[in-house]
Order: sequence, then C-alpha cells, then structure tokens
Amino acid sequence: MKVGTKTQSTVQPEKFLINELPNGELELSLCENIVEVERVNDVNGEELVEKVYEYNLTLEVHKIKSYEELASAFVSLKYSYGDEFALMRKGSANQYDEEYLTYLSYVNDCKSFAKQYWFSK
Repeated sequence: MKVGTKTQSTVQPEKFLINELPNGELELSLCENIVEVERVNDVNGEELVEKVYEYNLTLEVHKIKSYEELASAFVSLKYSYGDEFALMRKGSANQYDEEYLTYLSYVNDCKSFAKQYWFSK
C-alpha cells in the first residue's frame, strides 16, 4: 500500500481532489489520515491558537478519457496492482478479511467520487 507525503494545511482537506490542468490532464489528490492539531503561536507577546491539519498527501497526474479510468486512477493513488491482487486473493480466501473489506470500501469511495465528478461535467 502506498503512503503519501506528510503535509500540513490550515484548511481542512477533502479526501479526494481534482485539479484540471491547462493541457487537459488531471492532477488527482488523495488526502488520508487527516488529524486536526492546535498550534500555539506567539504574536507580539500574545498567544494565538491556530488549527492545522496534518495528513498524508498523494498526487498523480493522468490523462483521463472515461469515468472508469478516473476511478481506477484514484484507486492507484493508494494501491499498486500487486497490492490489489494480494487483497483480492485474501478476499477470495476470506470475504470478511479486514484488509480486504477496507480495500473494497476505498474502491467504492473512489467510484462514487469519480462518478460524481465525471457525470457532472
């Protein structure tokens, strides 16, 4: 399973993001393990509390031609093909395997987001 780069933001990120690039490609983002942290800053002797979100960010750029390609590209942000095959084998051996069920849930999230984006264009 892939793990993104540890990132911080003062704005709470969405799990999935799409940025349309000028050349027709799509920059796809996956934000996971989002944790809200309070950071105390000293400004002119006054303590200011700021909310910061720490998370793992994975970015990839793709040329997408269909909803199916978009859903698949989002799945690939987290799982390699090898990961997917291993999880499918686990699922065929035990359909209640926790890792397999987590994978299925993620794939369904990817499909839902991709469908909402693709068919709203």
